[in-house]
Amino acid sequence: AFLSEDNERLVKVGRNIESSVTLKEKKKAFDLEAALACLVQECTALAGKSIKVPKARFGKTELMISRLTLGCMRFQQAWGPRVKNMNMVDADCQDNLVRILKRAILDFGINHIETAKGYGC
Repeated sequence: AFLSEDNERLVKVGRNIESSVTLKEKKKAFDLEAALACLVQECTALAGKSIKVPKARFGKTELMISRLTLGCMRFQQAWGPRVKNMNMVDADCQDNLVRILKRAILDFGINHIETAKGYGC
């Protein structure tokens, strides 16, 4: 799976370079060097798998939360109140949820996880 993701990333990098160069040709004021420096930073982060989601202060509190939220609407095994207790949740469904949460929290620094009772189990 990572091979296809890496190929997809390479295509995006190529397109980003092409658009930056095209933009520079059309708009002389466009800062091509800054755009390419930003792209190099992104590529370095992707190669090192060290991307962390930026944080912002939450309202007037001192809490810093990730600017991206992990939405959990599609995490349920079934819609509605069909699952009454955790014994009814398939192990592979629960394992997948744990993998997603660990990746979001540990790899990307996401600390805002959005849930709602109406989502189901």
